[in-house]
Amino acid sequence: MKKDFKKAFKNLEKYRNELLRELNSLDHVLECSLKNYDFMIDFAVKKDFHEVVDIGCAYGHQTELCRGRINYIGVDRELVNFYIPYECYCLPEGYPTDKTLSHNQFKTSLAISNLCIGWNCYVDEKEAKKQFKALKRDFKASLLYLPKDRENILKKVFKNVEKVKDDSEIGAFYYCY
Repeated sequence: MKKDFKKAFKNLEKYRNELLRELNSLDHVLECSLKNYDFMIDFAVKKDFHEVVDIGCAYGHQTELCRGRINYIGVDRELVNFYIPYECYCLPEGYPTDKTLSHNQFKTSLAISNLCIGWNCYVDEKEAKKQFKALKRDFKASLLYLPKDRENILKKVFKNVEKVKDDSEIGAFYYCY
C-alpha cells in the first residue's frame, strides 16, 4: 500500500508543474487578456492581415477568439498540450531566435504579443531592443501590448510607431512597422 501511494504521488508530482503552468496561462487569459486579444484580432482584420503570429502564446487558450476570423500561429518556449490544434512553433531558445523564422515565412504576417515581448519585469532595456529588432526583421508589422515606458525604445527601432490604444496607466497598444 505504501509503495502504491509513493508511486501515485510520484506520478502526480510529474504532472503538477505542467498543470500549474496551464492554470496560470488560463488565469492570465481570463483575467486580463481576452479583451486585449479581441482588440488585437479586430485590429489585424481591419488592417487586412490574414495571419497573426502570437509571440508568447503560452498554452494558446486565446486561439478561440481567432476561429473564423484570422489564421493563428502561436510561438512559445514550451508548447505542452497546446490547447487547440492550430499550427504552432516551439522555439526552445525563446524569441527572438538568432535565425530568421522559417526563411521569411512570416513577412506578410502581423506579430502580436500581449504581456510578453518587451515587458520590463521579464527583460531589461537592452533585451527589449533586441526583441524589437527581431520583430522588425521577421514580420511585416507588429501590434504589441507594452508598458508605456518602452515607446522610446520602439521609436529607435521601427520607422513608424503608432500608439493605437491607451489601455491603462501602465500599458498601451503600439502598432509598429
